[in-house]
Amino acid sequence: MTEKKKATDVLLEIQDKIDLLFKLCEDSNNNIKHLRKDFNIIKITKAPIITPIIDKVKQIVNQKPTVTAPTVEPPKETNKHSMIEQTVFYKSNQRAVILGNVKIYDIETGSMVKETLIGQNGKWTALLPPGKFRVEIKKGPVGGNKGFINTLSVEVKGEGAPIILERNLV
Repeated sequence: MTEKKKATDVLLEIQDKIDLLFKLCEDSNNNIKHLRKDFNIIKITKAPIITPIIDKVKQIVNQKPTVTAPTVEPPKETNKHSMIEQTVFYKSNQRAVILGNVKIYDIETGSMVKETLIGQNGKWTALLPPGKFRVEIKKGPVGGNKGFINTLSVEVKGEGAPIILERNLV
């Protein structure tokens, strides 16, 4: 069974092989220079082939890796969805309403498009497409607080900007 190597060991082996390749290229380049000198070849029509290779390999090895994050442009749409956000509190004790039911209806069709719950901090959110909506917030009586049903209207214009509704006191 073959033994698994660590990545650092593999990289060191590769570095050793590259160093050996550099040495061989330099030796070959020196041999070519000596041969030219020995045979009195004065005019060199082309630069030695090995030198540009050595330079290119050195350049690649010495390069520092650069990581660039891809740039993402926002879509060019005009009918963008918007995030709707509202915080709901009880009038009586100014505490956040928790786990209230929020249903959102399309005013044109009358159909429900979203349903969500109010979170621990009294906040609910929903991502809505452009249009006019009726929001119904409902909570039964709990811990001394009366139950309630609260209705409001929201219009999403399609600009994509978040819509933060006023604090809702019930």
